[in-house]
Amino acid sequence: MTSEIELRAAVKDAEYIRSIWKGVNLQTFALEDIPYGLFKLGLDLFHDGSLYLVHTPGHSKGHISVLIRTGEGWVLLASDTGYAEKSWKQHILPGLTTSKNEAAQSLRWIAEFAQIADCCAVLANHEGNVISRIIG
Repeated sequence: MTSEIELRAAVKDAEYIRSIWKGVNLQTFALEDIPYGLFKLGLDLFHDGSLYLVHTPGHSKGHISVLIRTGEGWVLLASDTGYAEKSWKQHILPGLTTSKNEAAQSLRWIAEFAQIADCCAVLANHEGNVISRIIG
């Protein structure tokens, strides 16, 4: 599943590697208004506020982070918005971006969300210092 924006860009734009998508049957979703994210766009996947796909563009045009409500609070899977925790703490943009401005804005939102009282974890795709634990 990917956003319509991401698939459109993957098919059209030169900076995407088309072979990654070859033969994959993708379902797309349109961005909708949601209560989270800098742009307040994404998808309430189950329509119950438990899991949001949050539009965090910059690394790619339709980049998505995942926000999950747990019994302990929110877990934010930042994907490639930043490659590791130091990305949002030190404002280090991803090495590859489709828009440095959008990447910076998305990274700032991640940093701000990480500070809210009921955010219990923010994880990036390339983080090497993740401590294994169960979040419930």
